[in-house]
Amino acid sequence: MFRLFFPLYLILILFSIAVLSGVEYLPEKLLNKEISEFDTRVSQGTFELLEDSIESIAGPAGSNIVQEDNAIAEIQPHFGYQITLMSRETSRLDDDSWQQLMNGQTVTQIIQESEIYYRRYQDTNRVLTISFGDSTAETAHRESQGTYYLIEQQLKQQPQSQWPLTIAELRPRFGFPLELQDLDPSLFNTEQLEWLLAGKILYVDRESHDWKIHKRLFDTDIILTAGPIPLPISTAKLNSIVIFILVALLAIAILLWVIPLWKSIRELSRAADAFGLGDLSARAGIRRHSALGGLASQFNTMAIQISQLINGHRELTNAVSHELRTPIARMRFGIEMLDDADNAEDRSRFLDSLNSDVDELDSLVDELLVYARFESSAPLAEPENIPLLSWFNKLIEHAKGYAGDTDITLNAKGITEHDYHLMRSRDMVRALQNLLRNASRYAHHEIRVEPVKDPSSAFSLVIHVDDDGPGVPVEHRQRIFEVFSRIEESRDKQSGGYGLGLAITRKIIESHSGTIESGESPLGGARFTISLP
Repeated sequence: MFRLFFPLYLILILFSIAVLSGVEYLPEKLLNKEISEFDTRVSQGTFELLEDSIESIAGPAGSNIVQEDNAIAEIQPHFGYQITLMSRETSRLDDDSWQQLMNGQTVTQIIQESEIYYRRYQDTNRVLTISFGDSTAETAHRESQGTYYLIEQQLKQQPQSQWPLTIAELRPRFGFPLELQDLDPSLFNTEQLEWLLAGKILYVDRESHDWKIHKRLFDTDIILTAGPIPLPISTAKLNSIVIFILVALLAIAILLWVIPLWKSIRELSRAADAFGLGDLSARAGIRRHSALGGLASQFNTMAIQISQLINGHRELTNAVSHELRTPIARMRFGIEMLDDADNAEDRSRFLDSLNSDVDELDSLVDELLVYARFESSAPLAEPENIPLLSWFNKLIEHAKGYAGDTDITLNAKGITEHDYHLMRSRDMVRALQNLLRNASRYAHHEIRVEPVKDPSSAFSLVIHVDDDGPGVPVEHRQRIFEVFSRIEESRDKQSGGYGLGLAITRKIIESHSGTIESGESPLGGARFTISLP
């Protein structure tokens, strides 16, 4: 479940980090240069006129610091906010800010909720500052009051007819237009008109995202208009844009995560539907690294197992029906012959034949049940730690009882009395007995069992079963482990065997996570090699 939703958790975490970082730092980074240029453009004329006024009172810049401070005190009452002239050390500006001042720019800082404008005073190491506090219309009036006072000081020295020429001379010193206009009441609403007639400065924030600033000059019907002054994009608006972009990116990221997931779900559903309708070859074609890759892999494994089980049962059913035909037919024929028997000797012979057929059926059913037990998914017995040397000795002694004249030997050089192995003893005895019975049918004179114990190997126990019979042709070495598989009857010394023994042996070995192979024996016949982990 975690792997399925991990990409979504990761996307949400990264989105949250991006929103917090974007809202906190991005607007400042993006707007820093634009705001600095705006502040410089808006305050440039005010600072230049302020410098002119200080020089007119105190003389050239830097020549008399005391007189300059007195000039500031004389000008201060005409400003709505605090103006100061301080040294670089007193200003506590960092090197970057001072470099901006050296380049003729205005630096703005927020200190204790007050906005302070800094500008270098001429070519000296002193700094002119103007501190602003609150806002609204009164704030706008106070922020511009000093600038208009300085302009009026210039105009007051000239007759009204010379004002346009004076304004034209001042205009290049400002970063925005300056225009003299007749006061037209139709351009203002009642509140704005009252504000102008009261001698206050009127800010008009227009829909074109700029300002115009108006002030009635003295008691005349002429107003001085500054602007339009283009406004930089607001932090709030930029925040909205940043959040919108981040939300859009989040939506795209989630979509890119959901689309492959949706396709994987559809593919898994298609495979399940097809498999349910009987298409045993249906598999979910989903990449291993997909969010549903693990589920698809489990489905495919399950489908393979079910397919193998169904096919195995189908093959087993067909094979069983075929194998049962022969003894049943013989039994039917024996019963008919028993009915027609004329004497006790014939009846006894036919009864012995029927009993033999019944024993054959019983043996066949027993082997089928054993095979079915290993074919099913029923739990098997717990393995035990078996002492190998004594176990193989008992196995060989038991095998000698059915080997007849064939010599069965144990080459135990590869194990010691201290070697143990974890396995299900009863099942492994059946597996080895099947191999030994099979070898006793084909061997001419000798069968040899050779176990080798090697704990350092991936397969820590390897068992070779060799005989000196005709061997197994290369083309049959894989097929002989299939159910009811036999090679040509001429190789068997006796008829017998149903083709289940080697199949059962293979199932037992595989249930121990081992392998079994058929090859060529050093004795000249067949070699069966069991490898157990």
